[in-house]
Amino acid sequence: MSSPAETPRYARRCATTALILVALGVELGCGASGEQVLGTIRPDDAPIRADGGGGGNDAVACSSLLSFEARKITSNLDIYFTIDRSGSFDPTGDSWDRLVSGLTQFLHDTAASLAVGIGYFPVTTPDACNRCDPRDCGCLMAQCGCSCDQRGDPRPCPRVAQCDPASYDTPDVDIGPIPQNAGSVATSLFAQTPSGPTTVRPALRGALDYVANYTAAHPNDRVVTVLVAGGPPDTDICQPDTISVCADVAGSANTQTHVVAFDYFGPSLDPVAQRGGGRLFVFDSRRQGQDVAMQFSDLVGAISAESHCEYEIPSGADTNRITIQITSPASGSGSMIFEPAQVKSREACNGGQGWYFDRSDRPTRIIACDETCLKIDRTPQATVQIKICAPPPP
Repeated sequence: MSSPAETPRYARRCATTALILVALGVELGCGASGEQVLGTIRPDDAPIRADGGGGGNDAVACSSLLSFEARKITSNLDIYFTIDRSGSFDPTGDSWDRLVSGLTQFLHDTAASLAVGIGYFPVTTPDACNRCDPRDCGCLMAQCGCSCDQRGDPRPCPRVAQCDPASYDTPDVDIGPIPQNAGSVATSLFAQTPSGPTTVRPALRGALDYVANYTAAHPNDRVVTVLVAGGPPDTDICQPDTISVCADVAGSANTQTHVVAFDYFGPSLDPVAQRGGGRLFVFDSRRQGQDVAMQFSDLVGAISAESHCEYEIPSGADTNRITIQITSPASGSGSMIFEPAQVKSREACNGGQGWYFDRSDRPTRIIACDETCLKIDRTPQATVQIKICAPPPP
């Protein structure tokens, strides 16, 4: 859906296209949504102007539109688990033990074509948060979770960077195929002892940073994050660390974030999942008959079954000159051509049509907004092409 700022430019494009097609004797319909119903595909030699795909660039002249069949990324699903090992789990450790045994059993039993990695929060290793001035309460609060007294002096606290997202952007076990990785992940899980604060915000930020870099290095994989939480954020440690702020973190990334509330008491974590473009899964291992391994299997099945439309960027393409075009059959011999607008991010889709790059710096893939993806998937004969505006010769 075009934004108000895009409407004049869209109208100019429709008007230009209309003049071309009227001259060819072809009827055109231009709706407010940007849909164009054409009797025939636009001739290759027709004059072209395109909105460069730079997220709001002024219209640029094209000598031609280079067209590439979009290659959908569907082969692999990679999941990065960022797992709460804080004191949120019950003091007896029963919930933690059931989580560890259930996830380990799932990893050893699953036949899914899947890659997994794992990280934890809070961090437990000392860090150089001593780089802060001993009297700089703001720095110590941000980096180490140290609270301040009424005079603004830091209170005594463990000097670990538990509130620094950079402490969470290195996994305990890197993402890898389950057949090779299951043993390492299981060993990692059994080595953990739950304790400490529930530092959700910095942990999620660090996990998403890791996944963004991993995704860029694995162009053929679909990568998602799964946050496993045993309790709500500790709001007095890594301020601000509320569910609302954690939802903002999830919403700021183009990586999809799902949430598992494991034996959870507290305010709903659904805002984090919603803003992350994922789902909230509730696991209650204390209920009789609950099979944690099966619940993880169901989670993976649900994620795998979701509509997703991620496409490779053609090699060497100028990402400032990219558009995408969806073509599907119309009544008679014509075709319906839909050119969704580029938006800045996953969250900027806002329930509407569009597409975005996986990252603003060094994009590696094109991702269709959920509504656009449904539009593609609902029409089996639909094709997706990536159009690159070739600049006029000098």
